[in-house]
Amino acid sequence: HCLSDAPHSCGGQLYDDYAEWLKATLKEAIKNKSVNWVVKAHPLRGDYTYTVTTKNIFDEMCGNEPHMFFSPYDLHIRTFYDHCDLVVTCAGSAGLEFPCLGKPAIVASEGFYGKKGFTYDSQTAQEYEEKLRQVGRYFEFTDEMQNNALAYWYLAFKLGRIECRLLPSVHTSSMTPEEEIKTWMLASQKLKATEPSADPMFEAFTEQIQSNRRHMISRDVRKRSDESEAA
Repeated sequence: HCLSDAPHSCGGQLYDDYAEWLKATLKEAIKNKSVNWVVKAHPLRGDYTYTVTTKNIFDEMCGNEPHMFFSPYDLHIRTFYDHCDLVVTCAGSAGLEFPCLGKPAIVASEGFYGKKGFTYDSQTAQEYEEKLRQVGRYFEFTDEMQNNALAYWYLAFKLGRIECRLLPSVHTSSMTPEEEIKTWMLASQKLKATEPSADPMFEAFTEQIQSNRRHMISRDVRKRSDESEAA
């Protein structure tokens, strides 16, 4: 996690923020010497402002522990897909990515994908920390759990992606002040030129509210679903 990136926005979070979660996780990892632990900082950490970093906390707590390792910054997350047995995160996307690949995930927050049948969730911080003490033993991960993860990934990143014509495309990383001004000017122009009722996302959001759905679903998906039911 980027420690300052909306640290209070996750539903069901067991710790006050990402820094407290990281400290609690490292505390248990230090004691569990039967496992090699690799800590990876978020790839977009440079786009955020903070006074304490993941590396600071790691060095202070476990820099001298022989079973604790800090991943080089240029090592891509794909490197770990075939070389780890389990992933631990608070609410990071790794908690969805790795189950899709058949790897168990222990999470400390409901986030946007928790409690969907493919993660190891906890009701309390104590329960989460007990799971960390069990890392190194067998964590069952079934075909059903992997299928649930793949189905949810498809729902979230394919069926749930809806075009919004009211807003301009923006970078996922931080913008310069000049880029920010340009983006807001373009957004203002789009809002003036676009009728909200003609926007696919506005239409999907309206349908979501009226139908009391948990997620927005695009018109094309709803149409295919209606046709399938009719058949």
